[in-house]
Amino acid sequence: MIWRVIDILTTRDKQRKRHQFTKAHIHKDHDKAISSTKTAIATLFDDHEAQASLAHEAQMHRLRRLLDEKKKVETQMQTKITALRKEYRSHASDLQRAAEQRARQLS
Repeated sequence: MIWRVIDILTTRDKQRKRHQFTKAHIHKDHDKAISSTKTAIATLFDDHEAQASLAHEAQMHRLRRLLDEKKKVETQMQTKITALRKEYRSHASDLQRAAEQRARQLS
């Protein structure tokens, strides 16, 4: 009977040790999974940030190019407007003289 009690106690101790070992193994796997997930998330965000940065740089390059092109077009427009104003004034003055001369002829 004493041996039976001793057997039960040693069996109980063995079960407790197995349980503690299993529990420790589960905690270790859980910690490993958490670490792996954190690393994967950090990598994912770093990759996304790098891609977003490349896209942003490409957009900024295109924007600068378009702004330069806009500036050139605006300069050309200003030159053309200045030339048109000069021609308009010249034609207006010619028309004015022609109208005055015709008016003198009719008088």
